[in-house]
Amino acid sequence: MTASTCHYCNESMPFFQRLVASAQQSGVRVLGVSAEPPTVNREYLVGNGVKVGTVVSALKNRLKMGPTPTVLLIRSDGVVAGAWVGRLDSHGEAGLLHALTTP
Repeated sequence: MTASTCHYCNESMPFFQRLVASAQQSGVRVLGVSAEPPTVNREYLVGNGVKVGTVVSALKNRLKMGPTPTVLLIRSDGVVAGAWVGRLDSHGEAGLLHALTTP
């Protein structure tokens, strides 16, 4: 979950670029979620070089928004395999990338 007005999201964009590229190489689907309208969030992500396939509104889909940024790793069976909240340090980034590429 991101928001264009979140300074932690802005600081996280270089990592999100790497994360999305790694996800795409691993065949993992990436979904952008925000309380902002999908068009606003897509422009924000694409403008920062983060190219996700789908962007949805958390509000429209009745998802409860927590702090931004938040990354959820959801398995194909719908189980949340991991959650990362806030701007991650290098250790958190490495852990997320590892979890993404580990079956």
